Amino acid sequence: MLDEQYKKGNVSSKYYAYLYDRVQRNNQEEQLYGTQPSDDKTGNLFDSNDGIILPTHLADPKHVDEQRKQVGLEPLGKYYEAILEMLCRPKNIT
Repeated sequence: MLDEQYKKGNVSSKYYAYLYDRVQRNNQEEQLYGTQPSDDKTGNLFDSNDGIILPTHLADPKHVDEQRKQVGLEPLGKYYEAILEMLCRPKNIT
């Protein structure tokens, strides 16, 4: 249903990307846009070096920034830097 509305132009491409990835992550499937951070077994978003854990289950890691650009999202690294800044954490991305 969401795919259909997106194709008709009734849904923002950015919102579609976030929701698509959220559904994929919740179903333990690969993300297309990398909008949902990964976590460790305890649910922590940060590794032992205080770096954010980037999504590990991407459908096409080599082209994720291209996919993101198509829906109006910034490159993956910049996105996670912004999350770290918002959380007042050092910019240490793993």
